[in-house]
Amino acid sequence: MGIDHRGVGGIGIRVTEEHIRLAIAAELFTEDEWENDPGTCLDTFGLDYEEAGSAYSGDLRYYFLVSGETYREIGYGSIVFLATLNKLGLHLTLDDLVVVSDYLVY
Repeated sequence: MGIDHRGVGGIGIRVTEEHIRLAIAAELFTEDEWENDPGTCLDTFGLDYEEAGSAYSGDLRYYFLVSGETYREIGYGSIVFLATLNKLGLHLTLDDLVVVSDYLVY
């Protein structure tokens, strides 16, 4: 038996409990929906996202990623990305974006 894995990377932010709490408060999804199917819940944001961590242990992390393949696309995409998340009451700026470099074991 082998272990499958893949890299996860881009420019973005790690999804935090605060993000999820605000999304639930904004009625994008319920707490039960989050517990049962995080992927479907993350789809409601309309942003690219990736899952990282270990599917075996259930220690999973999620990242929202800025869309784009070139520096220019990412620069323009960052504006839409931040505006989308800030509609929830976050106060994110370009300084909050990081280089995401992680992996998923499944």
